Amino acid sequence: MNHRILLPTNGSLPALVATRTAVRMAKDRGATLIILRVIEQDASLYIEQVSEDVGRRGGTGVDGVAFAQKLAKEAGLKTEVLEREGAVTGEILKASEEAEVSMIIMGSSNPHGLSGLYLGNVAEAVTKRAKVSVYIIKPSEEEMAEALSLTKPAPVIEDADALYAIIHSRKFMVGLALFSIYAVFYAAFTILGTYGRDVLKERMLGLNLGLIMGMTVILMAIVMALAFNYYAVKVEKGEH
Repeated sequence: MNHRILLPTNGSLPALVATRTAVRMAKDRGATLIILRVIEQDASLYIEQVSEDVGRRGGTGVDGVAFAQKLAKEAGLKTEVLEREGAVTGEILKASEEAEVSMIIMGSSNPHGLSGLYLGNVAEAVTKRAKVSVYIIKPSEEEMAEALSLTKPAPVIEDADALYAIIHSRKFMVGLALFSIYAVFYAAFTILGTYGRDVLKERMLGLNLGLIMGMTVILMAIVMALAFNYYAVKVEKGEH
């Protein structure tokens, strides 16, 4: 028998927990997961539901369908996505019949506030009217936190680690050495220009020492920049 499980989801915390259960049960049964998103026509209820749920999630928005697809793909499940517009209960029931599912798995919420009452009423109505088995998930705070953690991407290198890696790289050390040499020479030229003008007036090879040092500063900057660029490109090619 080709089992088909319907998962209505709106990205709420109870729906995220229900998604994990639906994926697990679908995998155990070798079933196809039918992911349903219903766009609620009653704007007042929908806005209240979303605002309360977003507040509980600390402002983190979750695409319930994308989350379900991600978990299903990781589990190697076949999926189908349905999107309906209308009254949530009615659309869930119609989708269950049209998709010929053998089970509905959905999240519910303890009735705290309008959002919780709304989710609870939908789950209760679906359970009473559905022609197939309905598995209702009423998650704990720990389960919701765990499900939410799965929606966050794995962190890349931490800022401190990235800074450490840069500072201790060969390119940084070479660049720092070249800059230090240039800084010392430029500082000497600046100090002589301020306090040792008589020295800069001395002539060397028929030229004013100040002119020679000034041209040297410019040439050093150009040569060091070209040298460092050549070295950096060579190092990058060696790393790949």
